[in-house]
Amino acid sequence: MTVYKGACHCGAITIELETDTDPATIDVRECQCSFCRAHGAESASDPAGRIRYIERTPGDITRYRFGSQSCDMILCRHCGVYMGAIMDDENSPGYSTTQIRHFEDRALFTKTARHPDYDDEPLETRLARRRKTWTPIAGT
Repeated sequence: MTVYKGACHCGAITIELETDTDPATIDVRECQCSFCRAHGAESASDPAGRIRYIERTPGDITRYRFGSQSCDMILCRHCGVYMGAIMDDENSPGYSTTQIRHFEDRALFTKTARHPDYDDEPLETRLARRRKTWTPIAGT
């Protein structure tokens, strides 16, 4: 598997996305929720891959939950950069969509961003979509 790495602005949080999928074929999304728009988020996920968020020091990751309360936004407690979203799951370590703008090789993610609006999506449909399309979190 190829590992794509990234980090927040100050380097306190790093990301590792492991995938065999060509990044040029991975869907890129610009979610239309107020949080993602405010952060200029470009999200990507690969259900066939694995992802890790690594703290330099315990506590570097801050979680923020809003809206449907169905996932946590991962933020650096030092520089405030939005790194991605995590959905916990009782049957696995969880799922994540991450911000490609923080990857060293972000230019390889060349698909034109879609602009989905999930505001009216029922919660059960939302959770099922994430389990199907988000990247599994690598187990410890």
